[in-house]
Amino acid sequence: MSTPNINANIPSRGIAGESAPAPVVAQKTSHAPVELPKVAVKNTPSAEQLKNMVDKANQSLNKSSSQLEFSVDNATDKTIIKVKEAQSGKLIMQFPSEEMLSITRAIDRAQQGVLLKDKA
Repeated sequence: MSTPNINANIPSRGIAGESAPAPVVAQKTSHAPVELPKVAVKNTPSAEQLKNMVDKANQSLNKSSSQLEFSVDNATDKTIIKVKEAQSGKLIMQFPSEEMLSITRAIDRAQQGVLLKDKA
């Protein structure tokens, strides 16, 4: 004698009374594995190469009425872009802002503190 399925007459319901989706069943295929294309890994420039590129960009941009200045924040290794008035040197805009750099530095310090506590 077989055991009756007591749930056979109860419909499956999802969120808010909607019918639950049918289960997905994996099917076997006779296809050969697909080989993914190889992606070239981009080389990261060294600190000296980056400094040289930044210096060249700054020199070429010094000729306009607005001055675009590139630099790298030592604490975060983030590239900083400043737009200044060429004659007065007054800062017009900075990306990322000094506030965002401060937040990034604080997060970095907090993460380093957590790592040190984990090792102890």
